[in-house]
Amino acid sequence: DSLDDFESKIEVFKKKNKPAVENTNKEARRVAFDVPDDVDEEVGLSPTSHGDDDITSKKEAKSKKDEETKNGAEASWWKEKLTKPRLICGSVTITVLIILFSSIGATVSNRNRSLPTSQPTVPPSRLMANWVQVEGDLKGEMPGDEAGFSISASENGFTVVVGGRRNGNTSDGTENRGAAQVFRFDAATGFYKSIWIYHGEAKGDQCGFSVAMSEDGRRIAVGCPGSDTYGKNSGKVRLFMEEEMSNTWVMVSEFYGEGSGDLFGAAVSLSPEGTWLAVGAPYYTRNEVKRSGSAYAYREVSESVWQQSGNPMRG
Repeated sequence: DSLDDFESKIEVFKKKNKPAVENTNKEARRVAFDVPDDVDEEVGLSPTSHGDDDITSKKEAKSKKDEETKNGAEASWWKEKLTKPRLICGSVTITVLIILFSSIGATVSNRNRSLPTSQPTVPPSRLMANWVQVEGDLKGEMPGDEAGFSISASENGFTVVVGGRRNGNTSDGTENRGAAQVFRFDAATGFYKSIWIYHGEAKGDQCGFSVAMSEDGRRIAVGCPGSDTYGKNSGKVRLFMEEEMSNTWVMVSEFYGEGSGDLFGAAVSLSPEGTWLAVGAPYYTRNEVKRSGSAYAYREVSESVWQQSGNPMRG
């Protein structure tokens, strides 16, 4: 036979066996999805398509209350089945689509029937908000300061602390002492201006390696991991507070590393109220486990009185 004759025979076979094939497919779907006999595919969220006229005639044949109850139960049943991964062609694909569209708050549709998902958590337009750079002299004091190595801001953004770990110079033996400078936004001029600066005490302290600020912008923690108070590079952290009446900054407490090489103060963090402080010492060595690291938590128990909270958190 020619190819044309072969194709003609196939078409004839399809026409003769179409009803049987459709019935077989419908039964296969019921077996695959464990569809109960009393669930009507045409009313529920069926993976097959049906005309709107058929659905309308079914609704007219029942009371509104019964229809809503049946549709709700069957829709719930189909939603559960369609969202369960199965080793059946199509089931896993539907599951992936539901998860994907849920993440953007879309609607999964099936022939004029919808399965609404949750709304987007953040509207895309908000992610594209305009940002404008605010002018100000937020710079280091001298070349090589590395100002901006660390930075932290108040909740409203009006006060900013900038760490410059390399501040200092070789001419007076203060190289790498470090510094932390506080800037505040001046609404009258529309610029940030420097209101206070702290310099490290000794060569190599690298104060400003890390900085943290409370929400109100009146407390800052400055990490100086190169401090040699309890051994070379044992590290320290100084906590400062702005006095409300005089607007001057004073040191309220100081914290130290346990031993040489700990780099205590390499990371610092303040709670929103500025009453809790966390400090990291990444090079702390425990039981000969080199640089296993450690973290410490401190809290203010009374004005200007701080104490360690619990045991250090060892690596």
